[in-house]
Amino acid sequence: MVYNDSKTKEKNRKKIVEVTKKTFITKGIIETSIMDIVTSAGMERKTFYNYFKDKKEIASYIYFQTLEKLFPSQFYEWECLECFNYYEKIEKYLLSIAKRYQNNTFDMLYIKLFDNYYNKTEEQDYLKSKRFEINNSFPSQYIIECIQDGSCNNQIANPIDLFVTIVESINTYASNLIFNAYQTKTLDKGISFERIYQLIDIHLRNIKSEVFSNENI
Repeated sequence: MVYNDSKTKEKNRKKIVEVTKKTFITKGIIETSIMDIVTSAGMERKTFYNYFKDKKEIASYIYFQTLEKLFPSQFYEWECLECFNYYEKIEKYLLSIAKRYQNNTFDMLYIKLFDNYYNKTEEQDYLKSKRFEINNSFPSQYIIECIQDGSCNNQIANPIDLFVTIVESINTYASNLIFNAYQTKTLDKGISFERIYQLIDIHLRNIKSEVFSNENI
C-alpha cells in the first residue's frame, strides 16, 4: 500500500509540474494562478499544496529541473573522439550547444520567462554553482592543454574565462531569439537558428586568430 501511495504521489507531482509548465508558457508566469493550474490538471486546490507551497516554489522547481535537462552534469564531460585538434574540438562543442538549444526551444523559453519574472537571481546562483563544471569541462581543458604544448597563444590573460564568456553570449542570444518569437506569437511557425550559427562562426574566427596558432589548427 505504501508503494502504491508513493507511486500516486509521484504521478500527481509529475502531472502538476507538466501542467504548470505548459500553463506558464501559454499564459505567462505572472498571469497564471494556482486555480488555473489545478483546473487544467483536474485536481483540487488542496492537492497542489500537498506538493508545493506556492507558485514561486513550483516555478523554481521547474526552472532547475529544466536547466538540468538542458545542461546535465555529463554535458560538461563531453568529448570529441573523432576531432583531430583542439580548435576542432571547441568548434564541435559550440555547435553541440546550438543544436541543444534548437532541439529544446520550449525549455529555453521557460528559462527566459522565469529569468524575466524573478530578475535572474536564481539563474545567477545556478551559474555560480555550474561555473566550476564549465571551467573544468573538456573544452576548457583543451585550451589549457594547447597552451601547455605551445599550440595556443599564452599571452591571453585568461583564455578559460574567454571561453565561458563565449558560451554565455551564445546562450543569451539564443534565449532572446526564442523569447522574441514568443512575444510576436511566431514561435509555432518555427525559428531560424541561422543567426546563432553565424554568431558561433564569428566566435570561432576570433578564437582561431586570438587563441590558436594557425599552423597548429
